[in-house]
Amino acid sequence: MRQLIVAALCGMLAAGADAQDDYTPPTGKLVKMVVVSRHGVRSPLEPNSALAAWTDGRAWPEWPTGRPGLLTDRGAELAALMGGYYRVHAAQAELVPAGRCPAPRSVFIRADVDERTVATAQAIARGFAPDCRIDVRRAAPSPDPLFHPTKARVCAIDAKQAERAILARLPDGFAGLDREHRAAIATTQHLLQCCRPQICSGPHVNPCCRDGACAKTGVPGGACKLADIPTGLAAGKAGPKMCGAIGIGSTASEIFLLEYAQGMPEQDVAWGALNGANSEKLQSSLTLHNTQFDLMERTPYIAARQGSMLLRAVLSALQGSAASGQLNGPMPPDGAAFVAFVGHDTNLANLGAMMETEWSATPQVPDQTAPASALVFELRLQANGARDVYVYYQAQSLAQMRESIALTAVRPPVRKSLHLTRCSRGEPGAPCELAKFSAAMKRALITDCLK
Repeated sequence: MRQLIVAALCGMLAAGADAQDDYTPPTGKLVKMVVVSRHGVRSPLEPNSALAAWTDGRAWPEWPTGRPGLLTDRGAELAALMGGYYRVHAAQAELVPAGRCPAPRSVFIRADVDERTVATAQAIARGFAPDCRIDVRRAAPSPDPLFHPTKARVCAIDAKQAERAILARLPDGFAGLDREHRAAIATTQHLLQCCRPQICSGPHVNPCCRDGACAKTGVPGGACKLADIPTGLAAGKAGPKMCGAIGIGSTASEIFLLEYAQGMPEQDVAWGALNGANSEKLQSSLTLHNTQFDLMERTPYIAARQGSMLLRAVLSALQGSAASGQLNGPMPPDGAAFVAFVGHDTNLANLGAMMETEWSATPQVPDQTAPASALVFELRLQANGARDVYVYYQAQSLAQMRESIALTAVRPPVRKSLHLTRCSRGEPGAPCELAKFSAAMKRALITDCLK
């Protein structure tokens, strides 16, 4: 069986090389690099006692962190590999020196205040400059308004308006969404063996179970399946949240991915149902996670309110302008050549929507906001004096995460050049002239959501 897994992983790795076809190396001299990264592999946000209601009695594996939501040692290791690749890429382009510590103030890394984001940023810094000191900066307030402006009360989301905006993207409603993803729901049901009776018992446990909507088993108080629980919206602290089949399936599928990336024994990854020969099941299940994120984080009304602070920070870092000093918390000095903001998958999704760009899931990277993945912005000086911005998405493949494969110039992570509808030219790599990029991004900002 071990040989089968290795062979399957090697096949995925080889396929990962083909995925580079979506990336065109930028032209011109690299003068600044700004990265918005998700944190690395973490333990599930929910304790096993809560997750137990989603299974048929099987125990969820224990995580080495001991507490929910913390970066694992494997997560730090993988994030350090990404940091190492950033250094390889930046040094190859002569943005930073290859053989010595970067100059003071030339590297700036800021993390959200959560443990998993701070620890990821520290790992990226270690990978970027193993024998040098690079301090990870963070803001004093919690939550940090740069990464969580709605939670920090910088910007409010009207729950009713958010719900209308989401429903406007669903011509057949949530019932149609469930029908569209019937196969993925069935795959996730097979992996999860959902659900225990308490999930089906009523809105006090599952907000989507209103008016008897989940009582389809014919056995009062009996178990139900994911397909019996209609997808819908429930009230959350920072706005509506998704519940029901796709809501549960989204969280469960991401946990399976985290187990896989963590390098857990085969029998602990979705209880042995996701060995190397069945990786397509993970890809299918993760379509629920990508769907949930598309609706809840990329719906324009929501994305702009959650992403304006961070997008302005990216723009200011690229420009090296004094405007950066107006933002909450520490911001990069004008001379910083490499800048990284380390936050969450929500941040990547919000920015993608605000820039009106998207990237597809692939067999190599089935999660569109994978652990330690990033949006990368490169400012490059062309021979004619023009200054262009290139944007791409970057993530480790399944095989690279599972096997902790070192990233090099000849064995890079999966990258995808992104076309920005508001400013990209029809050239390889889809560059935007800096002035047009700046103007387009400023138009995307919600003024009332800036502080």
